[in-house]
Amino acid sequence: MTRWLGLAALAAIPLLSLSVWTQTSWAQTGDLSADISGAALENQVAALTTLDELDVSGPQLKQLRTLAKDTGAAPSADDTQPKVSSEYHTALLALRDALVAGDDDKIDDAQDKVEDLRDSQNIDPDQDYDITDPARLKAKSVLKLLNSSQIANYIALHADEVPDATEVIEDALDQCKDATADDFASLRDEAADQVGMLSAGLDQTAAKVVEQKVTDLLNRARAMTQDQFDASRSQLDAGARQITRNIDSFEALHHWMLREMADLLSNPQTAGALDLRISADKDKG
Repeated sequence: MTRWLGLAALAAIPLLSLSVWTQTSWAQTGDLSADISGAALENQVAALTTLDELDVSGPQLKQLRTLAKDTGAAPSADDTQPKVSSEYHTALLALRDALVAGDDDKIDDAQDKVEDLRDSQNIDPDQDYDITDPARLKAKSVLKLLNSSQIANYIALHADEVPDATEVIEDALDQCKDATADDFASLRDEAADQVGMLSAGLDQTAAKVVEQKVTDLLNRARAMTQDQFDASRSQLDAGARQITRNIDSFEALHHWMLREMADLLSNPQTAGALDLRISADKDKG
């Protein structure tokens, strides 16, 4: 079964635990409150979804909780999302509760409901945090906790989201001439970031070298007239292949997984989500 929600940000304050929270960071607080902001709830569900998709065991949850200490990004100063319907908020709460309980049937039903409402109400939750330096340092340790089956299953769930470096550049070339200036800048930067990640993983210095090559190629294509672009397209595609020629496919998958684990650790909600899962497992036991 395919379940996915993007990684996201921080937990909200439980109203009944406000006095405790004053001595506890957001990243250390697991909140099951229904009175929670839309952004915080989206982020909470995202973290729990990733843990569910990784199918982590009880011991792994505890090890992850240790690794997740102080890796979360700082809470956003603007912890808001566009206003959504009460129906959607209720559906998201049901998904959150099912994920905490680990009830697969309820997770599937709740996931379908959330996805249907996102489609019908045009809801697109935003990730509003950056990867932190501590998360970069610990991502490899998280990956080592997982066995090969967990990694393979997670990649299979996200197969459509794993980019191919050459295709990323070629797709950007396809769109670069017709895009507005702002759209082109976003398109170029996203392509450079993805290719840099696939090439160098979390090594920012090495990734920037590759990112610059992608940026230069796309800027050059953008500056051409349409006739020049059409006449030069084969050379531009060759330039894309030149940039990506040394990227090994299995190494790229490893780098993609490292980025996913760094995203998970950077989510300010992850520590709280782990607390909720560990507590739920303890209650079952």
